[in-house]
Amino acid sequence: MNEPLHDELLRLSFRSELTPDERVRVEAFLTAHPELRGAWEEEHALSRALSALPDAPVSSNFTARVLEAVDFDEAATRRERERRWWKNWRVLKVPRLAWATLLLVAGWLAFQEYHASKRTEMGRAVSVVSKNLVELPNPELLQDFDAINSLGEVSAISDGELLTALQ
Repeated sequence: MNEPLHDELLRLSFRSELTPDERVRVEAFLTAHPELRGAWEEEHALSRALSALPDAPVSSNFTARVLEAVDFDEAATRRERERRWWKNWRVLKVPRLAWATLLLVAGWLAFQEYHASKRTEMGRAVSVVSKNLVELPNPELLQDFDAINSLGEVSAISDGELLTALQ
């Protein structure tokens, strides 16, 4: 019964009543293969008996129930996928509270390290500024700042005049 022609003829007989052409093909096939006649007749009789049965009544909310079942299955699949992700993510069998504590401690240590590096950076900046303050001239030397500043303006003018005179 594994022959393609036999399978095709069975499918045709399941679908509806055979046409005269199809009946001729079935008879020719069964004449060539008499060992399959009994099985084919059983299948054909079963197909006719099933088609004679009345259709089963369908409830008025059939579509809603089917869609609800589909949604339920999708939600179950999604939950299983999320659960599987969590199981794969956990390398160690450690409770979630332990993971949360570990993350909090790591965050706190990173925060402390950041502030320690900022304090070190501030200390270096203060030491650089204090070294530069030591190198500054004595404030008594800058007592006449306005006079010295005005000399700079005068010298700029006189330099320009000197340049024109030399040309």
